[in-house]
Amino acid sequence: MNDISQKELIRAKKALLAAKTLLENQLYKDCVSRSYYAVLHAAKQSGIKTVILPARNKKDLPDVPKEAKKDLQFKFVKNTNEALKLALNTD
Repeated sequence: MNDISQKELIRAKKALLAAKTLLENQLYKDCVSRSYYAVLHAAKQSGIKTVILPARNKKDLPDVPKEAKKDLQFKFVKNTNEALKLALNTD
């Protein structure tokens, strides 16, 4: 594992630990945000470049730190069919 991958995994773990603490304190919105950070860091570590998210979450993207979004492309979909088409590269 290279240094960048290791750093992304460490960031993901820290974000998950923070999410757990927030959940335990019933800070649900912040918990979800930290969970997103963890997923994005883990995705980068895995070599994923494009993340497919529900369209309703597009408004939340500005709240995600630049570090978590760096080198990722985001696609927003309205339903599962759109997500599958993007994921499978079909029209």
